[in-house]
Formats: sequence, structure tokens, C-alpha cells
Amino acid sequence: MPLLTLMISQDTRQPTQTIALLQYNLNRNQITTESVLSSPSSSKYAILLLQEQHFSTYTNSSPIHKSWTLIESKRMENNPPRAAIYLNNTILPPHSYEPISTEIPDIVAISVRPDREQHPTLIINIYNTKNSSQLRDLRTYLRRHLRDHRYNGILIAGDFNLHHPMWNPPNYPAHDPGADILIDIMSQLRLNPLLPSGTITFQRAKTAIDLVCGNDYAEQRVIKCRIATNSDHGSDHHPIETVLNL
Repeated sequence: MPLLTLMISQDTRQPTQTIALLQYNLNRNQITTESVLSSPSSSKYAILLLQEQHFSTYTNSSPIHKSWTLIESKRMENNPPRAAIYLNNTILPPHSYEPISTEIPDIVAISVRPDREQHPTLIINIYNTKNSSQLRDLRTYLRRHLRDHRYNGILIAGDFNLHHPMWNPPNYPAHDPGADILIDIMSQLRLNPLLPSGTITFQRAKTAIDLVCGNDYAEQRVIKCRIATNSDHGSDHHPIETVLNL
């Protein structure tokens, strides 16, 4: 739920700053991708974490929209980039975020600092291909480069295409070996699942492969992390919204 706004508590009358993100696999569909970028319902989100967004061979880019700043992932071999972050131009000014290059295909990261006096929050968006080296490469990158004391919050989200009892729906016993690498990354960064375990995110197979994970700082500040039924634009994945009180 990447939305940045001031909300006033009726009880305390104290302002709280929230940031809202929408995560969504768009199945490479042009109409669905453009619908998300143009919909009034998307304007409340500060950040869109998209996977398998449409990619135009004519412009050699994911869609450009006047309301959003696009940051794409690196391509995997000859495939178009399958992970993108869009930043809402009316919510996040350019000085509040910084792209972080991992040089890993289909992984895109940013550092966000809505308040200049705070440490930033690290946000990583992933489209994981099964049996690829992406998660191993990410684990190596984080071990070499991440200094978690630089960040208050750490958030990793995306379509992982992996099954594990930690997040599978009930009575779905599948366990992919690649999921153990993801769990190792979560342990390394002290991340916990923010989306309730068992939440079905991939409608066609009734499985949970789209995940949101955060460190203690993020987990303690989650207002909600759930399926965003009001932001469904017809993909075969459910959209997920996360709202944090920063």
C-alpha cells in the first residue's frame, strides 16, 4: 500500500504518516497493466510493485505514465524485464527515493525515505523463475552489500513461484527446494511473512505464490496486508495491498 498521507486518529488526534503499496502480477497483459496505471483506485498508492507487467517491443520499455515514475529490473537473457516499481509522482517527490541496482534479472529495489530525518526503508520487488539462480544471487548480494543498520524497514515482495508449508494454503503439502533459499534470506534479514499464511494469491491453481515479507520494524507498523479486492483489474493473480504506519 504505497500511499503516503496524513491520517488523524480520532482518539489521540495525533497525525500518523502511512505509506501504501500495491503488489500485482499482471500476466504480461497490456490492457491490465494500463488499467492499473490509469485507474483512480491506484492513485492512493505511493508505490506499485508489479510483476510480469506488459512490455512494449516498440518502445523497448514497460508502459510509461505521466502519474508514475518507472524503475525496471534487469532483463533475464532475451526476456523483457518482469519486475517493475512505479512511484506515484503526486505522493513521493524525487528526493524521497533512490533506485538500488542489484544487477540481478527480474529483481528491482529502491530505498524510500519519506521523512529526511529517518533512516530509509528498503523495498525489493521480485519475479522469481523456478529453478533459476535469482534467489541464490540475491542472497549473495545481500550478504556482501546490505548493512541493515542503514535501514529502518526492510520489505521483500513479489511472485516467487514457490510452495512451502510456511505459506501454503491448508492441505497443500508441496515443498519446492527453492523455497528453502527464500527462507534462508528471510532468516538472514530477520523477515517474517506479512500476508496471512494460506492466503490464496494465484487464482487459477488456488495456491499462494505471491508473498510479502518484512523485518520487525515493518511488521510492527503494518496497518494491513491483504488481498486488495477493490484494486482487481482482471489478472489471474490477486492484487495485494500493504499499508505501513511509518
